[in-house]
Amino acid sequence: MIIADSFAGDSSFMQHYQHEVYSLNTYAIFHKAKLVYLHALKVVNMDTQLGRDILEQRSIDHRAVQGFHDIVAARFRYLNKQRLNQHHLPGVLFEQSEAAHYTALWLEYFDKMLDWLYETYPSLVWPVLTACAYPNPDTRGSDAEDQLMQQIAWLKDWSNPCPQPWEHAYSELQPE
Repeated sequence: MIIADSFAGDSSFMQHYQHEVYSLNTYAIFHKAKLVYLHALKVVNMDTQLGRDILEQRSIDHRAVQGFHDIVAARFRYLNKQRLNQHHLPGVLFEQSEAAHYTALWLEYFDKMLDWLYETYPSLVWPVLTACAYPNPDTRGSDAEDQLMQQIAWLKDWSNPCPQPWEHAYSELQPE
């Protein structure tokens, strides 16, 4: 994860909390896509080279999905910009430590976002898996990374974030 501001007023402390669980989340991007893809192959009774290549893959080069992760991470911070910038106010109490509270909220949001993205946009699965199975400098992987970033660019449209109905539980923005 690149720790850098993605918009005016971005929360640096949340970026550090997200960075702490970065490897967990980048593997989840791959693993959930892998489950969707392998299930689809079973449903249609097919065998593909990509399916064979990812079947035994237990680790990935995180850089293949870093951009994907960082966009979703920035979206979470944007949807909670004011709340995150008030984290240090005295009298704000949580059942957990501040770090545990925000990290748990982030992990839950990230998990739901992956489920929602792969269900709503199944075309994301192929570029995720291709980028992970054939990492840069393999052109199949780098082309897939480019395709993936084009497909999810709308997630970082700060002028019109359009939170999904399920995202309101994780956002300070009110439903329209």
